[in-house]
Amino acid sequence: MRDIRISMAHYVGLGCAAVALLQPLLVQAQTAPVISCSTDPAIFNTGIDGSNGYSINSPKQPIGSLDAHWSIAPAPGDITTPAAAAALPYAQGPVDRPGAGNGAWVQSPFGNAQWIGVQYGRSYYVYQYQFSLDPSVDPDSFNLSLNLYVDNQVRRILVNDAVFDYTNNGTSLGVGGFGAGGNVPVVLNNGFKTGANTLYVVVGNQGDPSGLLVQSSGTASCSPPLSVAKQAVNSSGSAYTGLATANGLVYYDITVTNASTRDASGARLRDTLPDGLQAGASSWSCSRPAGSAAVCPLPATGSFPLDTVLPTLPAGSALVFRVNSRFSSPLPAGATVITNTATIEPPATSTLSCDARDGFPTPCSASASVATSPLLSVTKTVDATAPLYAGQTATYTVTVKNEGAAELTGVALSDALPAGFASATWTCQSPVGSLAVCPQASGSLSAGGVLSQTIASMRANASLVYTVVATVDSIATRMDQVSNTASVTASNPEWLCYNPASAQTQAKPCNASAAVDLWPQPLLQLSKTAQASGTVFAGQPMHYTITAQNAGQVPVTQARITDPLPAGLENASWTCSNSGAAPCVPASGTGAVDVTVASLAAGDSVVVQLGATVSALPPTSLVNTASLAVSEANALCAAGSAQPCTASATVTTAIPPVPPVPLGNATAVPTLQQWSVVLLGLLTAGIGAWRMRSRGQRIG
Repeated sequence: MRDIRISMAHYVGLGCAAVALLQPLLVQAQTAPVISCSTDPAIFNTGIDGSNGYSINSPKQPIGSLDAHWSIAPAPGDITTPAAAAALPYAQGPVDRPGAGNGAWVQSPFGNAQWIGVQYGRSYYVYQYQFSLDPSVDPDSFNLSLNLYVDNQVRRILVNDAVFDYTNNGTSLGVGGFGAGGNVPVVLNNGFKTGANTLYVVVGNQGDPSGLLVQSSGTASCSPPLSVAKQAVNSSGSAYTGLATANGLVYYDITVTNASTRDASGARLRDTLPDGLQAGASSWSCSRPAGSAAVCPLPATGSFPLDTVLPTLPAGSALVFRVNSRFSSPLPAGATVITNTATIEPPATSTLSCDARDGFPTPCSASASVATSPLLSVTKTVDATAPLYAGQTATYTVTVKNEGAAELTGVALSDALPAGFASATWTCQSPVGSLAVCPQASGSLSAGGVLSQTIASMRANASLVYTVVATVDSIATRMDQVSNTASVTASNPEWLCYNPASAQTQAKPCNASAAVDLWPQPLLQLSKTAQASGTVFAGQPMHYTITAQNAGQVPVTQARITDPLPAGLENASWTCSNSGAAPCVPASGTGAVDVTVASLAAGDSVVVQLGATVSALPPTSLVNTASLAVSEANALCAAGSAQPCTASATVTTAIPPVPPVPLGNATAVPTLQQWSVVLLGLLTAGIGAWRMRSRGQRIG
């Protein structure tokens, strides 16, 4: 008994500690943010520091602080209604990572969110977020995409009075779970209203501690100014999840929304029933949603085809048309899906449009499909429009979609990384409006790895988008049209593979491929020779040959050859020729060489013949250097160095010697000794003449 009393006292103490942790925070005030179409959804993150604005670049709050918008309340049991959630005592969420040593308590993938949680948990906790939806936002057009990391399960999310239940009607603990991959991508797309809104995240907890990290994973979006939406429904208005059956009843709800600030009266709505629906057994009726100022056409009911002008559709209003119909009997031979499409046209006198906006598809047209069997599709695209080289990446987008109205289960995706890729990372996203849950949010693949995921359930029109970023390996040979194929199957025995491009079924399994070219790095070779076997002299002509070659396996573009000419060369001129199809531009010139060839196929070469004259006073060593570069930044030179490639030719120069004079034509030039003899003779003769004169004078 004493041991039991101690244990009870211990747990009572833990409960008191939890209450003590939360109780002092009840007096703290929180400000409900105002959310509009332009608000960054990062504002919904837990533990985000918005002091510099809310965005993907915002920092996270420090441990020990209090969340500005999220609050926590312990719950005595499972919370299933908004009223029960609203009655709980909420306290500002403590920013904490009490389970940081466990795999579930991962860090924010963008570094801009932080866990809120408590050390001592109960079996249930409710996390609350309050905000105000700006009056400019049509609540029916508002969507919120979030990733929830939780210890342990998200049981349900309440958006005001709307309930998003993840327990499968109470048969499971919820979604998420204790583990690194336990995050839950959710899309909340109904229940919002103008003004005050409250989100409640009901968390089931098995053991201590308890925590939640909310990470924005999409955009808080608003639908286009004017739009039409269409959904196959049951008579109660709930989503139609069955298959098309001969003479079976089916209903469609067509919603026309003017989410703009301008009048759209005079818009035109059309709907012509396709094969597979009985036009004679079909009718339509118009109703106005509560609070809408729109007016239904007169009469407000009619037969098919539906073609009516909406007389009054003011700003912020909407109309709903209910279509009562029956499938044909028998169903059209070979038909696998029956698609009913409605279109809307803006008033001719209006500047309104229904162009796509914020990631929504073009809303001038809306379709609803009901299949004769469950339909599954997979599509794949790649962003690479040019060949990829080692180290570059290809981004593949794989979309898995339930194309029919019947729920699909056990949808298995397989996507192997093909040869030529070294590694890849991938992420999963649930698009706006889809309630499909990603089995895992992200992952990585090594060479030859396989992206393998099983989606437990996909409701009507639900889809998941996988983004795979694959890095090209260092390949030695050219690989053209490397195909990357995604494949999906479903556990439903009667499922069919649907091709959305052709609107037809195709053989199973469902495959979709995208191909890219993977090329090894371009290889360039440049050489230069001078036509000189020894020393060259001033005034002597010089001749150079410059050869540029694509020595690799792949073409290159915009090959540019330059030779700026060193000091010591003058009167230069050159010509260019190319062994490939592209011409040299220009084909000849004077002065420095600067020529471009638009493309060089593998093995093509360009030859530039350069002639010049050695100047009167050249340097003793004349170095002439040419260079080659192409537009492919990853091209290498033959020696393995990065471009531009260079090649030089060096010659030795000298002043020419004085040429010798031939003997037969020599003219004697008196030397200094000869001039001395002449001068001495003249001097002697002069002295002799003077003496003879002097002597004659004395005799006389």
